[in-house]
Amino acid sequence: MSDPKDLANHSPEPNADLTVARHSAKSAPAILFPAQIWEHGSAGLVTRRPLEAGEAVRISYGKYPNQRFLLDYGFSLGEANPRGDEEK
Repeated sequence: MSDPKDLANHSPEPNADLTVARHSAKSAPAILFPAQIWEHGSAGLVTRRPLEAGEAVRISYGKYPNQRFLLDYGFSLGEANPRGDEEK
């Protein structure tokens, strides 16, 4: 089980994405964005826009009910979750 400090914050409107660098030749570096070269298989959080100092980095874990969020990720969105509490 992951340590909760290792997980990114969730938001239904994320400001970042988990990105994995891929390239057709495994030995070659992958070009993710102009002027950014990552090794094949490297992963990181890439922001969708510039963030303010102190702003939390948030990704989306998906559109799940609270039961799934709690079991898989250790948190619940409570009443704010439009998918409710239980999987159907």
